[in-house]
Amino acid sequence: MTLDKLSINPFDRNLRSHKVGTRRYGIKWSSRVTGDLRIIWDFEAENRMVVLLLDIGGHGGKKKVYR
Repeated sequence: MTLDKLSINPFDRNLRSHKVGTRRYGIKWSSRVTGDLRIIWDFEAENRMVVLLLDIGGHGGKKKVYR
C-alpha cells in the first residue's frame, strides 16, 4: 500500500514525505511506512515522474537511515 501511494503521489499526506539528511546518500526524501520504518527515495534526475527507492530502515536505533 505504501509503495502504491508513493508511485501515484509521493507527497500523499499519509506518507509524511519530507527531506532528510542521510549518511549514505546526502539530502534525499523520506516517507513513513509504519511507526518506525522509513523509505529513503529521490526523483530520477532526468524525469521527476520516476521515483528511485534508495534505502529502507528505521527512524532511530541501529538500523536508522538518517544521519
